[in-house]
Amino acid sequence: MKNKEIKEYVEKGYLYVNVIIEIVGNPKEHIEKAMTTVTDAIKKEKGIEFVKEDRGSAEDAGEGLWGVYSELELLLKDLDNLSWIAFNFMPASIELKEPAKITLKDKQFTDFMGDILSQLHQINMKQVQMDSDKKGLLRNINALIRNSVLLALDSEKVEKKTAEGIGEKIGVKGEELKPVLEAMAKEGSITLNGEEYSRA
Repeated sequence: MKNKEIKEYVEKGYLYVNVIIEIVGNPKEHIEKAMTTVTDAIKKEKGIEFVKEDRGSAEDAGEGLWGVYSELELLLKDLDNLSWIAFNFMPASIELKEPAKITLKDKQFTDFMGDILSQLHQINMKQVQMDSDKKGLLRNINALIRNSVLLALDSEKVEKKTAEGIGEKIGVKGEELKPVLEAMAKEGSITLNGEEYSRA
């Protein structure tokens, strides 16, 4: 798109923005495909005029991950389009190139803030749910480990009933198992004699 056309859109009230989107993941082909999916969705969205794209090659981000970025120049009809991009694709950055000043009507400002608050509430609800799920998962893992310890103590196949011996039987490192064993001994469900544990 030529500068003259961009200027005409800006004069009609469009926002001329520079958006950088980054995706990290694996495999390499997946993140490249994901970036194409994102840019295609933006191109198809009503109220968005696509000016140009500068996409980088997928690069090794370490730890088996790949990263790819895409820098987009867009003309957005209004703040709703800006919110849509921000909340759906979480860009690394959004730069307003033109106009230099934006004037908002009260309804526009209210709607924009409403979108932000709605997203924040959704994020908060997801965080609360994740915290609850995490606590439940930890409780269940703790119960499984405790039951595994008791079964290991009953087993004749565990020769040394030390933290290392029990850990080897149930698939947990002895050092990581010690706090659980100490807690179980403290509450009286098992006993410690020297370095070996037994049923209470």
